Amino acid sequence: MNEYLTRVAVSWAAATFGAEDTFSSPRRTLRLIEEAVELGQAMKLDRALIHKLVDTVYERPRGVPEQEMGGVALTFAVLCGINGGDPSHYLTQELCRVLAKPPEDLQKRRLKIK
Repeated sequence: MNEYLTRVAVSWAAATFGAEDTFSSPRRTLRLIEEAVELGQAMKLDRALIHKLVDTVYERPRGVPEQEMGGVALTFAVLCGINGGDPSHYLTQELCRVLAKPPEDLQKRRLKIK
């Protein structure tokens, strides 16, 4: 992924949600999972299948965070590729969308799970 876009994304998140939310790995991981579930919903995956997947993953030994982040990035790249896109394109498109919104609009939608 483009390093510049990553820096822009982190700066945007910090300005919009604050340092505590942005630089908390557990909070960012929950947000990533939320987005993945929303993608599953958008792709019309069955809710029960997603619940079953969570149970299956949590029955396995815990992975190494750096390797799992690579797995997320690789899987996303393949998904983008088979759907005719590039990961940087989707990141750029989403960054442009959120940067055009007032931060207050996005702050209202913050994940409320504690």
